[in-house]
Amino acid sequence: MPDDAEFSKSGWSFVALFRFEQTNQDGKKVFFNFQEVPASTSKEILSIFRQHSDLIEFYDEPEPNKPANDGILDLTAEGKLFSGERFVANTSSRGWLTIKHEDGLTQPNVIPYALKVKLDQIKDGREYFTILEGPLAGHKASVKLADDGKSYLSPEILHAPASFLTYSKKNQTLTLDINGVKTDYLIIMSNEDPIPNGKYDLEIPYEPHHLYGEPYENFSLYAKTWFRIGHTGDRYLHLGEVSKGCITVRAGDNKPGAWDEIYRRLIVSRMGDSMNVGTLLVLD
Repeated sequence: MPDDAEFSKSGWSFVALFRFEQTNQDGKKVFFNFQEVPASTSKEILSIFRQHSDLIEFYDEPEPNKPANDGILDLTAEGKLFSGERFVANTSSRGWLTIKHEDGLTQPNVIPYALKVKLDQIKDGREYFTILEGPLAGHKASVKLADDGKSYLSPEILHAPASFLTYSKKNQTLTLDINGVKTDYLIIMSNEDPIPNGKYDLEIPYEPHHLYGEPYENFSLYAKTWFRIGHTGDRYLHLGEVSKGCITVRAGDNKPGAWDEIYRRLIVSRMGDSMNVGTLLVLD
C-alpha cells in the first residue's frame, strides 16, 4: 500500500497518511491522519472513507479534534489493515467482470466470478489488483468502482473444495460427486476424436467462448463459460449439442438448469494449486 492515498466521494477529498505499529499475530495497527479535510462530523468522513477503502476495518469511531477557524478538520482514526486478498464477487449476469489490464496485455478483458486477486490500491475511482490464480496469475489489472462507490471485489472467501467428475463412455454420462451426493448429466462426445481414458485437471476458466457458447444462452446464462480439460489442447467441458473432442453437456436432453448446477459448483471449486477447479476421470 502506498505511503499516501487520495480518495474522493461526492465532492469530498482528503489524504490519508499511514504509519504502522506491530501489535500481535492478528495483524498491524495503523493510524490514519486525515489532513486538510473540510469541517464535518466524524461519522460523515469515516463513511466516505469506508466507501473507498475496504482495506480498513475500524475498531471504533473516535471523536475528531475541534475544527480550526478556517474550516479545516484534523481527524485521527484507528483501524486494522488486513490482507489485500479479494475475490471477484460482483459480475455481469453471465459471470464475468470487465477489467482493464495494467501491464501491457489487452485480452481477455474479463475475469471470472470467484477469481482470487490481491488488492494493491484504490485510486481515482478504480481498484488496482494483482491476479493470483488461473492462466493470468501474476498480471496486473484494474476495475472501476461501481456507480455507488461499492467494490466488485470482496474479502469474503468464496471458494469451496475441489470438485470430482467422472465421464462414462459406456453410459455417455457425466457424474458430479459433491460430498458423496452424485448427480448424472447426459453428454455427447465425438466418435472421431474421443478423449482418452485417464484422469485430467479441470482449469479455472480463462475467457468466454462466444462463438459456440452464445447459441445456448437460452439454456443457461453461463453457456460461454467453459472449463478446459488438462493443460494443453482444445478439449473443454461445456454446454451445447456438438462435440469436436470436448465433453459437451447436452443442452436439450438434460433437465432445465443442468449447466447452471455444474457451473455454480465448478466456478467456486479449487484444488489448492491456483490453477484448477477439480479433476475429471474418464472411463470406458
